[in-house]
Amino acid sequence: MKNTSKFEYSTIEEVIEAAKHFVGEKCNHSFQTESEAFCSPDLVGDFLLLNHEQTPHETFSVMFLNSKNKLICHEVIFSGSISSAQVYPRTIAQKALSCNAAAVILAHHHPSGDTKPSQSDIRLTENLKEALKLIDVKVLDHFVIGGKTFFSMASHQLM
Repeated sequence: MKNTSKFEYSTIEEVIEAAKHFVGEKCNHSFQTESEAFCSPDLVGDFLLLNHEQTPHETFSVMFLNSKNKLICHEVIFSGSISSAQVYPRTIAQKALSCNAAAVILAHHHPSGDTKPSQSDIRLTENLKEALKLIDVKVLDHFVIGGKTFFSMASHQLM
C-alpha cells in the first residue's frame, strides 16, 4: 500500500534545528519591532534553553546585541567546574567591543538544575554591569539556566 500522507518524518536533530530557527527569527523580530529594551524574558529564556549547551560543568555565555537590541551573536565565553566558572569582565568587554555590541544578556548554566542565583551570581552581575558601563555597553539581564527551566534576574528585580 502506498503512503499517501502529506507529512514526512523528521529526525530529532532536524526538529531541534527548526525550533532554534523559529525562536531565533521570533526573537530577532521582537528585538527589531518592540520599544522595550529587550524582548520578553520568556522569549530570551526559550532562546537560551535551545542554544546554551547543557553540560556537567558550569558554563557562562553572553548574547551580544546591537543598538536596536538585535542579536549579533551568542557565545559560550567561560567553562568551569560542577559548581562555578571563573568569569573575567575584560574578556566580555573585549568581545563586546570587537562585535560592536551596545548591550548584552548574560547567561550561565547550573548543572544541578537549581535556577536560584547565588549571592556570588548577583555580585558578579553587578560587577559586570559596572565594568561594561565604562564602555557604554548595557547589561540587560542575567539568566540562570537549569535543566529545562530558567530564571531571569531582571524579572525578579535582582539587578
